[in-house]
Amino acid sequence: MLIGGLVRCVEEPARVGSGDTRHMSRGMSIIDHSTRDGLKGLLTIAGGKLTTYRLMAEHVVDAMCEQRGETRPCRTADENVPGSETGTNYVITHRLHDREENWQREQILCECELMSRKMFVDALATQPKGSFDDLRRQLRLGMGPCQGGFCSMRATGVALETGHIDAERATGIELTSSFAMHPAASVSGLYFGHPDARYFTVDRVTRDQVTAYAERKRMPLKEVERWLSPNLGYEPA
Repeated sequence: MLIGGLVRCVEEPARVGSGDTRHMSRGMSIIDHSTRDGLKGLLTIAGGKLTTYRLMAEHVVDAMCEQRGETRPCRTADENVPGSETGTNYVITHRLHDREENWQREQILCECELMSRKMFVDALATQPKGSFDDLRRQLRLGMGPCQGGFCSMRATGVALETGHIDAERATGIELTSSFAMHPAASVSGLYFGHPDARYFTVDRVTRDQVTAYAERKRMPLKEVERWLSPNLGYEPA
């Protein structure tokens, strides 16, 4: 059973040039070295991608069995991946089903990937030294359309609240007493040279936005207003 591997793309000179790596085929191919190189008993499975690893394993083992004159049914699609606790295979809509079951009880940290607070906290507990990049690969945190624009801040707040990370470990940067970055960071932007491009400033934060943010962060409203005071669009009470 193949769990991990390195993708080797198959070059098709008849379709693309030898120096063109952008348009190389992502399909899978089995190379029989007995016919190509005169090496009997050697097969290469190349191409494909992560989502087709199990199918690739099935095809290459079938080719091996054929060379050995054996006929056995393939069990790749029926056996569970090692480490599976439930013994069931996931379907693409399983997270939606889970969220519909507990949407009133579980806070959603990532709407794009339907990742709940419990999923995130449980993963933190099992991997106390894991990085956000580790959790991203396992939970798909920040891999949806927003690319972490919203959920990364929520997840960071939860991780800080539970004591799994601190500012220095999370960013590799020291923070001053006023939460300024050290060393100082610069601001960058995207600028488009198009006659129809228009640039605008983001409006100040409104009271309902600050209230919702304080609730999500589980912080007192006055403390949030103090930190966001330069950007408030209203006078705090």
